Amino acid sequence: MIQCPSLAKEVYTFGAPAVSRPAMPDKTQEDQCFRGLRTFTENKLPGGGRQVDAASIFDAYAHPIIPTLALDWGQDSYYVPCPGDVTWPKGGASDWGLHSETHYAPRLKEVTIEGKAMAAEEPFAMANKMVTLAYKSYDSVANTKKVPVELLACKVAAAWMQVFMSSQAVLKLTQEKWCVAIAAMGTCHARVQQMPYDPALDKPIIDRIHAQLRQADAYHRPVQQPAKLCDWGLYLGGMQDVTDCKKMQDLGIRGIANVASSVCIYTPRGEVPAGDMRILHIDADDDDWYPLLEKHLCEFEMFIQKAKEDGVKTVVHCKAGQNRSAALCAAYLIHTERMKLMDAIQLLVERRGLVLTNCHFLRELVQLARAEHLLD
Repeated sequence: MIQCPSLAKEVYTFGAPAVSRPAMPDKTQEDQCFRGLRTFTENKLPGGGRQVDAASIFDAYAHPIIPTLALDWGQDSYYVPCPGDVTWPKGGASDWGLHSETHYAPRLKEVTIEGKAMAAEEPFAMANKMVTLAYKSYDSVANTKKVPVELLACKVAAAWMQVFMSSQAVLKLTQEKWCVAIAAMGTCHARVQQMPYDPALDKPIIDRIHAQLRQADAYHRPVQQPAKLCDWGLYLGGMQDVTDCKKMQDLGIRGIANVASSVCIYTPRGEVPAGDMRILHIDADDDDWYPLLEKHLCEFEMFIQKAKEDGVKTVVHCKAGQNRSAALCAAYLIHTERMKLMDAIQLLVERRGLVLTNCHFLRELVQLARAEHLLD
């Protein structure tokens, strides 16, 4: 049984450091108390201003993969809790021992209140588990990918936060949805990790797929792009499609899954549609032996399934819309829509053209279809 973390019933974010967008509004209650997320800092600025940083989920840096605990060096951090809230203790750096270290990790491991060690007490215990991930928010994507993510809940929270993010309103994440998301993600990871691999059995199936893929014209895509894969509004395309603002607006697309975020940096062509867009960033490689489904299928499926439930038309893309995005779409069709492997690939060929030239991604799809009993 998956244990749900001990969290607040509602989680809010108020802004973020080092991001390309302005901080979100400083939302407080009438009595100036803050409800929600326990691990955040409120910095006193020169002139009497305040800057609130908490669980930053934005799409310009490494932030999208984690909820960020912002511990800003050299400034006192505090906030006024609402009545009944468990929170950071009142006081400054000298009382907590929080801002007296030169590195992030020791701050929470050595935090004290009036001489009493508090590292094992909430909210410091949860923050202590997250602090390594928090530090990675300011590191490069390449280095961040090298760190094993042991806290599944952190990635789940990031995915849900992206789904509900609005540039005009404070984010709200209920405890119930957090728990459901963790349970769903845990089940998905367990199934993906159990995918069987048998080279002798897989080769003839992959040969059949290659024969099917040869039907596609390597030089011309079908006219209608991005390719519509599901009636509810799932599309597959490349970066060229997604940066065409008029096309996105004409299709009513309000969700984007960028599965090659380190190489797909947007320069929109035309007027950017008004309103909020749901955006998922996945930094996948298009290399042989890259474990695409093992690393990213669960997070991807959660984002797409939420879009379907909410009626949000969504386009999935990588650079060319051929391998990473096509493989994840095929996996979604198999794993969630319960489509047979060959039917899913045929749909991709008919709607998108040449796809799935990465042989390892094909092997992963075969393994997934076998595990789901959808090979034939």
